[in-house]
Amino acid sequence: MSPKKSSKEDYKSYTSDELFNYFTEALFEHNIDFAEKCIEELIRRVDQNEISSEDEKIKYLKAMGLFQEMINNDEKAREYFLRVLDIKPDDEESITHINRLSGLET
Repeated sequence: MSPKKSSKEDYKSYTSDELFNYFTEALFEHNIDFAEKCIEELIRRVDQNEISSEDEKIKYLKAMGLFQEMINNDEKAREYFLRVLDIKPDDEESITHINRLSGLET
């Protein structure tokens, strides 16, 4: 994999696949700041309709939900899982996360 770029402006030059790979790698390396920047850029792309594939949108929204859950931001995590349900109302994984985050399930 090519070296990571350092400035926020450079994130726009990554492909979505590269960003997602860097995001997962950064989580594994406990580099939370870099992981957050990568996933925020992916969500920006989702919000700006720069990503057309519903499967990709779901993947990035779920990743952000899991990331928010990991950093103990349950309310934000719920928001992202609810956004997944806007695209795919029967997504069991998102429903499970929402129920757990809402205290309905352990």
